[in-house]
Amino acid sequence: AASLASIATMASVLIERSGAHWKSPAALLVLAAVAGWQPVLAGVRQGDAVLPAAGLVALAWYLIGRRGNVNRASFPSAVAACLAVPAIGVLPALWRTAPRVAAIATGVFLILVAATVAAVGPAVVSSFVQTVGETARTYADAPANYAIAGRALKLGVGASVVAAAFVLVLICSWWRGTTVDAAFATFAVAGLMVAPVLWSQHLALLLIPFAVLFVRTLRGGSSLALATLAGLALMFSLPDTVAIRLAHISSPLTLIAISAALVTVWGWTTFSVHTA
Repeated sequence: AASLASIATMASVLIERSGAHWKSPAALLVLAAVAGWQPVLAGVRQGDAVLPAAGLVALAWYLIGRRGNVNRASFPSAVAACLAVPAIGVLPALWRTAPRVAAIATGVFLILVAATVAAVGPAVVSSFVQTVGETARTYADAPANYAIAGRALKLGVGASVVAAAFVLVLICSWWRGTTVDAAFATFAVAGLMVAPVLWSQHLALLLIPFAVLFVRTLRGGSSLALATLAGLALMFSLPDTVAIRLAHISSPLTLIAISAALVTVWGWTTFSVHTA
């Protein structure tokens, strides 16, 4: 039920943002595209909290962009940040574009975390950190794991270098994310980039960046840009079995290509979307 609600939310947000009529062919196409997207299908198959988090981030993006009571975006943002580590990017996106909403969302987030610690016990924090670290190290070389940080550390890149790179990513995202679309797009990708592990279902969080880039590309009228965007979307839509088979052919090339594609999407959203 949660997965179906998330798919409906993601599709509804795109339809509303596009201005399409609900019964139009365009709306049906959007619904089919979202429901059949590989990261969404992976989220349905896994049944974890990532897909609901993606739906809540999309809902927050929609609410914060509407006129009226934008404070309603705070609760879905806070819950999304609690459900999945890569979704944490929604909070700095709010701080950049709507500080008051961000303050409420951060407060709700901290309350939810405190409630969890109070219910389970303080040991849950250290256990969570330990589990995240062990999982990142264990699956750093897994073909279906798209995480950049764990892979970089596994290849021998110093932790200080990785940390400095991510600080630079966050600074650039903050500097360029001057609009709601730009902030949500760039920080969504940044959240994925700093994630310790990144499975295919996490890529559902790329919905906003791809939607924003698609609109900007159509406005620009460049067929080359549109083809590039389609290629990037295809790369993040491959089933896990295909990624594994490609890794058997050339594991280093496959891992580098996936990481480079994620960095490319971040760079594109960060240094072009703000002018849209």
